[in-house]
Amino acid sequence: MSTSCEDCPLRADQADQAPSARAVVAALRRCPSCPHLREPSPAAAQRLAACVLELDRERSQACGELARVQSERRELVLEAEAFERRLRELERLHRASSRELETQLELVRHQRDEIRRLSTPLIEVGEGALALPVIGTLDHERSAAMTQALLARVHEHKIRRVIVDVTGLGGVDPQTIQHMLHMLGSLRLLGVRVLVCGFSPALAQLLVARDIPFEGIELVRNMKEALSRIAARKRSSPSLRAPR
Repeated sequence: MSTSCEDCPLRADQADQAPSARAVVAALRRCPSCPHLREPSPAAAQRLAACVLELDRERSQACGELARVQSERRELVLEAEAFERRLRELERLHRASSRELETQLELVRHQRDEIRRLSTPLIEVGEGALALPVIGTLDHERSAAMTQALLARVHEHKIRRVIVDVTGLGGVDPQTIQHMLHMLGSLRLLGVRVLVCGFSPALAQLLVARDIPFEGIELVRNMKEALSRIAARKRSSPSLRAPR
């Protein structure tokens, strides 16, 4: 009997012990030609049967665990596929919303430009003469846009006389006056004759209280008087007519 047989769990004198199936398998691997396996005793046969049952239970448990892992794997695959589909859908929606947002921004820019254009109604009131009704509040942005449009029109059409009607001017305050003075001063630098009409009592009081100068700018009561002055000046000074 070999040394390994002395510890063999299938020996008859090991009957009081209950080796595990793994211990029996390990012993048989060490001794493939185990004599106790070829001619097992009743106790060894009983141990082998118990080992087979234990191994079968372990196999069943392993198969169950494998099935569970495979099921979880399938669920993870399905979740990953669903996530990819959702991601593609979100990317599509993002592209669509970006295009829609760009369209909306372009529309807003167009409307803003149109509002600016409409907020600066330049009206021809004669040869080489323009009238600009100022309606609403006059903040920095609107004042800059209005001045730019007015100066461009003056330069392109050789305008020599401009009537600024402030009858509809709202929100009269020192800042508004500064914006208006800047616009009128820019016209004066181009050699344009500037007439301002339509002063409200509140605006007149503010101008007097702050001693705001209007050098080189003609102040008249209303548009009718402004047009009369332009017509009278034109009749008396033909050289002031705008060149054709």
